[in-house]
Amino acid sequence: MEFDPLSSAEDLLRSSRDELRRALRRRPLPVAVLAGATDLPPARLGGWETFNGSATCVRVDYGHPVTSSSWVSVETARWSGTQVTGGPLRELLEHHMRQNGDRFSSVEWTGDDRSVTVDGRTVAGRRLRAGDRWWAVRCSLRDVEISVVAHDWHSPVAVRTLNQVEIDELISVVPTPPALIPPSAEDAPSTPGEPHRALVEEVLRSERQRIDWLTDGGPPPRLPANWGRLWRDAVRRQADLAGQPEPEAERALQGMLNQLTTLHTEAEWFRIDETLRQRAVNEVLLFTTGLGPDVPSRPAQLAWRRRLGLRPTDYARLGAITDAQTQWLAEWTAWSARRSGEGPAAAP
Repeated sequence: MEFDPLSSAEDLLRSSRDELRRALRRRPLPVAVLAGATDLPPARLGGWETFNGSATCVRVDYGHPVTSSSWVSVETARWSGTQVTGGPLRELLEHHMRQNGDRFSSVEWTGDDRSVTVDGRTVAGRRLRAGDRWWAVRCSLRDVEISVVAHDWHSPVAVRTLNQVEIDELISVVPTPPALIPPSAEDAPSTPGEPHRALVEEVLRSERQRIDWLTDGGPPPRLPANWGRLWRDAVRRQADLAGQPEPEAERALQGMLNQLTTLHTEAEWFRIDETLRQRAVNEVLLFTTGLGPDVPSRPAQLAWRRRLGLRPTDYARLGAITDAQTQWLAEWTAWSARRSGEGPAAAP
């Protein structure tokens, strides 16, 4: 039987939209769109969130921030307890700027009071500007917030809420996905040297870029063009060194990379101390490949394996993951205190 990934993706999208339609009928949400905007591309469903079978957020987009001369997004979010699904206005604006590759620190941020016309009546709101090209405005209607984010569009904001027929029509429009042209792995250059080491260096580089991107926006992090080849080379090398079948070698590499990226996130010494970081990487490589099972960080390595070995039934036990994570990090912290000032150990 042949598997068509594009067809499967379309089926999944339609199923998800059917779920949204049911959620909106179970508990209606006043979906808002721009009123009277004729200088923008047609409205399309941009995204949504549901909780316990009810719709909590629906986003309607006009154009695309990269391919369109102007782009606008209208988001309707329902209050949930003391929180709003949409989050703080700056967080929402930063999200869209980040997706567009713009840096937050390169623009001036200003805020002011700004009213919004909703279904013909004026509602008090708050506007936030990020430089000359980005802005967002938000107003509240009882338990619902309407937020508008815009890029290179500077018209007065007027929105209207859709009726049920219009909502059904909006949900039913499934955009044509762009042609999928995967990069050719054969055309990507190979990476010289030990594949484990190259794999780790690329993943940690990407992790640093990801954190910078989350913090200040800018170009999104991307894996290198030769990632597929590099991964396959590392899997084969892992299988040879550890005497593992390739599926097991893949799981070992995934666990290794997960441990190192989690260390980068959780342990300050790993981020700021080059010598300790290199020593930790070397010991993780030695332990993963089986070339150095008795490295000084062995207690931490075993703690990580226990963390990865938690079964779905363990998740129901309160604090199971937190306890395992805490124990693993404590072992690495103790290791770093003992090894501080030592040179890096040799590794493949």
